[in-house]
Amino acid sequence: MSDNKKIPVKAAPIISKSFAPIIADVVMLVLGICLLIWHEQVLNIISMVIGAFFILYSAYNLLAYARIKEKRNSDIKIVITAVALLIAGIFLVVRADFIREVISFIIGAYLIITSLIHMQNAIAANKQGNSAPLILAIVGLICGILCVLGKLALPGLMVQILGAMLIIFAFCDIVGVAIVRKK
Repeated sequence: MSDNKKIPVKAAPIISKSFAPIIADVVMLVLGICLLIWHEQVLNIISMVIGAFFILYSAYNLLAYARIKEKRNSDIKIVITAVALLIAGIFLVVRADFIREVISFIIGAYLIITSLIHMQNAIAANKQGNSAPLILAIVGLICGILCVLGKLALPGLMVQILGAMLIIFAFCDIVGVAIVRKK
């Protein structure tokens, strides 16, 4: 008798957990530079890509629904979702300026949440006599609050300010990670 025991194989993560924040910061840095230099074009491209994705995904769902031979009442959710995504996709392609406000709010909320987490970690580091991570986290928090409240500023200028804030936040985060890892 042979022992055919299956030994579970644990897959290695594609990206190490220690490098994931750095990669996110580099993406934010590049996005910030692009928003600072080509603010209108980048927002239009983002809006059209998201809109095209919604349209394609809704078309795929509608085709999948059409291929179902025995339709159930629960399958109507597919059609409702597809139609909603189709409308949202067309809206995003036609009204690219709408995405400016949404992106500003989402990025601002992300900066606020991330900065609060960094502040919590920085307070522990500050007990060891290192106040730099706390200062960097406060700068990130201010950037996030300005992004969320940025609807009050001029729209084109706000996008450029958002780009600058992303650059500042990414730089501060990279420096903060480097300082913490040194210890």
